[in-house]
Amino acid sequence: MSNFLSTIRSGHVLRPYYYGAHKWDNYLVDIQETIAGLKTSNNTTVSEVSGSDVDELSFTLSDLSSSIEDLGAKFEWGLTLLIDGQERQIKLLNQIVGQLDAIREAVQLPSTTRARELFSLGQNDVRNGFLPEALKKFLAAEQINEVNFPLQLQIGKLLLYGKNQTDDVIDLAKAEKHLLLASRYAGHLSKKWVKYHGISLFHAAVAAYLIGEREKLAGRSDSMQKCLERALVAIGFAAQSWPEGSELYYLAAKCHALLGQEAESLANLVILAERDLIGYAAKVDQDQDFDTIRNEARVSFRIALARHANWDAAHKIMGRNFLGVEEVSKYFGAIYTHTQLEYLSDIPFPERTLRECKDTHILVADIQ
Repeated sequence: MSNFLSTIRSGHVLRPYYYGAHKWDNYLVDIQETIAGLKTSNNTTVSEVSGSDVDELSFTLSDLSSSIEDLGAKFEWGLTLLIDGQERQIKLLNQIVGQLDAIREAVQLPSTTRARELFSLGQNDVRNGFLPEALKKFLAAEQINEVNFPLQLQIGKLLLYGKNQTDDVIDLAKAEKHLLLASRYAGHLSKKWVKYHGISLFHAAVAAYLIGEREKLAGRSDSMQKCLERALVAIGFAAQSWPEGSELYYLAAKCHALLGQEAESLANLVILAERDLIGYAAKVDQDQDFDTIRNEARVSFRIALARHANWDAAHKIMGRNFLGVEEVSKYFGAIYTHTQLEYLSDIPFPERTLRECKDTHILVADIQ
């Protein structure tokens, strides 16, 4: 192991669990059992639990009340329903459904009220771990009011992540369908809900990725490739409406790596390194999807570490007139090689020049 990653591992960041060595449904149960064990102990941080396949998770119980974008590298797919079961999240989605109904109908019809009640009851069932009952209520609500993005989103996530110690409602193909419907319905609403268009597409991309994994295990490589390409298309649209979703770029990096698209995978890792260098360096190093570009990924994070020290100082001087690697990659689609990133780790101007030009020029991570 490199000195760089040894330093990361010896700090406060723990290796995230990589489900790929196990079945998808086993992974979901393992995470739930780990958190259940944590809640009955005196600990506040998830760590190894005897009898569990979960290695280590870099989050605390308080993180379950956070959003996906707030968790960043701490987020794990298996946490989705646990986060949805938090009172804050249930209240938020119920409020959105009420607001959508009010916009749609000046006078609330009994059927609309019933659909909203079913949705709320289904949310509580998810919280209590009654997954088949929750799905039944959600589907009944869909029969009354299909064009409802929170409802379609919750149906999709339940079909994608719905596995616990007693029940299994996972259906990846149906999950992807409902999540795409959620993105379609959210995309036609006001800007205040636009991020749910991206969030829905993110989960749809996870479904496509997982379907691709099953196709690979069945020996259907061509079908696997199509699934991963479908996931990347969804991620591309999601990034337009939910650019703060770091997990979009992480999933994109995984898909590109599996497709043998090294440059594209590394470009997404560059973005992640700008957002959470330590967290994503540890996460990538544990993830077996990056086996084919393991050394290149480590080099990218090493370069990012060196670049941060120099560029942070320049950013403080230039302010908004500073466009770093993340901004250039994101807005202009630039893809950098290792050599170029290493070159960019040094600022070619002295501090005096930066201060003289900070209000008249823009510093851009550009390769001539």
